[in-house]
Amino acid sequence: LMQPKSLSTLSMEQQHPSTPEVDSVKPAAAKTETSTLSSGVKVIAATNGGTAPAIGLCLGLGSRNETSPAHYGSALLMKHLAFTHTTDRSALRIARDLEDEGAYGGAVAGREQVMYTVSFPPAALGVAVEAVGESVLSRELEDWDLNEAKEVASRELAQYSSSPLMVLNELVHEAAYGEDSALGH
Repeated sequence: LMQPKSLSTLSMEQQHPSTPEVDSVKPAAAKTETSTLSSGVKVIAATNGGTAPAIGLCLGLGSRNETSPAHYGSALLMKHLAFTHTTDRSALRIARDLEDEGAYGGAVAGREQVMYTVSFPPAALGVAVEAVGESVLSRELEDWDLNEAKEVASRELAQYSSSPLMVLNELVHEAAYGEDSALGH
């Protein structure tokens, strides 16, 4: 088999001549700072050495706070209401404004809290803070927002119940805290 003259053979240790040089930079060590604003809001600033910053707002609304059957699922519902209709913008407008800046929002719910987050390029800090703040402070729920969130939460719960690992986790919590406890249901 003859090779054309324009192709060269390189060993595995050799770098191809057209490959640009890469300067490896060691990531900075993780660092966390905590402070409390005059309003009582706790602020935690953490760096992880990455290049894509993120902000998050933790709300003390986890399933631990769901103390009666009428409140069960509230944390999950709050998760699915993140970045929905506000007094100033629709959910679509919020999503598009974030996307226009290369940012995206999300939410997680757990036993201790619900957290709204936005990951963004460094230049989009203002847009990220505005989206999180507006989602919490200026929410304007329409019936269809709530109905859609309930449907999504219901589907998510159905998925959890079909996962042996998730079922086991719930059974362990129920055994540890009791079925009637906020942490056991």
